[in-house]
Amino acid sequence: MLTISLNAKVILLTEANFDETLKSSSYLVAGVFQRGCHSCLLAKTLIYELDLEYGELVTFGLIDYEKNKELAKQLKTRAFPSLYFYKEGKLNSFHAGPILQGRFENLLTHLLTTD
Repeated sequence: MLTISLNAKVILLTEANFDETLKSSSYLVAGVFQRGCHSCLLAKTLIYELDLEYGELVTFGLIDYEKNKELAKQLKTRAFPSLYFYKEGKLNSFHAGPILQGRFENLLTHLLTTD
């Protein structure tokens, strides 16, 4: 059974708040998810778990594809889930499709340690 912590500070990103969130966050991990996608549910759970560990450094956000199709199009979303790792407003890395915790943590470490 998947559980999500109520202590996480994950935000819902929308077409209305994405640009401002990107500008105001030193580090942003944005995930685009589609309803009914099992891999998306697993990735969302990882986001909530990693937010508890890295939330003081990194802003984590979720984008609902069905409600934000234009934003997903701007991000060039081609698969679900799609994860975008931003540093100082610029795309640092990207992952599309199912993701395991180790790979997610490697991408997060890369985000926090690259110039």
